[in-house]
Formats: sequence, structure tokens, C-alpha cells
Amino acid sequence: MRTFIAVGISDDITGSIAGLQSGFRKHDFDIKYVKPENIHVTLKFLGEVEENRISEVYESVKDSVGDTKKFNIIVDSVGVFPGPRSPKVIWAGVSEGSRKLKDLNRTIEGSLVSAGFKKEKKIFSAHLTIGRVRSSKNIKLLSNTVEEMCGVRIGRMLVEDVLVMKSDLTSQGPVYTVLKKVMLK
Repeated sequence: MRTFIAVGISDDITGSIAGLQSGFRKHDFDIKYVKPENIHVTLKFLGEVEENRISEVYESVKDSVGDTKKFNIIVDSVGVFPGPRSPKVIWAGVSEGSRKLKDLNRTIEGSLVSAGFKKEKKIFSAHLTIGRVRSSKNIKLLSNTVEEMCGVRIGRMLVEDVLVMKSDLTSQGPVYTVLKKVMLK
């Protein structure tokens, strides 16, 4: 099953992001928006994992983050990957708490690599994907719109747990299911 490790996002923040998405929808952009209930911070994407290894994934995550204390994050910016000239992903950024998310990523990555899973090649960036740009339609206006939203305050939340998730791809988009939850201290 397609598996990843994530931090779930509060209803307040997903509501604010839904509002941002509505602002983008007022323009004629070619964007596939992430459903608000699917928004999360990916700490580690594992890809296809055999069902009999899910308990191993859970134990690795539990062992690596079990002593981590709960912490706050602030989501307060909007940007694009890889850059404004050819945006592919629109994201909301994490300021406060981004270092702690990076630490979670690093410890989870190390534990899972030790358990035989592949090491991630991309550098971790604490973000929430808002949408994926499908074409360059109105790209200049999109870049300007993102720039206007750069300092927007989206919300604050307490990170209390780390989730082992599965992703089922459907014609209506991915469906995410929590397989296991690791509580922070």
C-alpha cells in the first residue's frame, strides 16, 4: 500500500487554506487543488509498502519520535515550488515549528533507513501543499497572486501526534486513511 508519515492539520488551518483556495479559484488558473481534509505536512513518503511491514514502520516511527514533546507550529506564508517562473506546486509554509518538523523528519528518516527503507533524496521543507499547477495558463497573474499572499497569517496549532498514513488513488483524487497514530509527549 502507498504509505507516508505525516502531521495532520487542525480544522482551523484547513479552513483558512480552503479560504485561500477560494481566492485562487476567482482567477482562471489551471490548478488541481488539494481537498482541505487531505492537507497535511509530509514527514516521509515511503511509497509502496507491503502490508506485513506496516507494524515495522509504526514501531520505527514510535521509537524515533516517542520522546518528542508536543510543539506549536505557525502556518503563515504562501509560495510555489520550484519558483515563480514555472510553478508546479502551491504551498503554505511553516515558520514557527519548522525546525521541530525538520527534526522529526530527520529522526524518522534515520529510523526507517535503518529498517531498510529508501533514503529520501529531496531536502525536507516544512510545507502544506495547497494545489498543483497543471499548465502555464495565466502564470504571471498566478505569480502575482502568490506574491500578494506571501505574508498571510493562516493559523497556529499544536502538533500532538505523528501519523502513519495510507493513500488510495482514485479517479476523484487520493483518499487518505490513518493506519497508526504516534502520540507525542
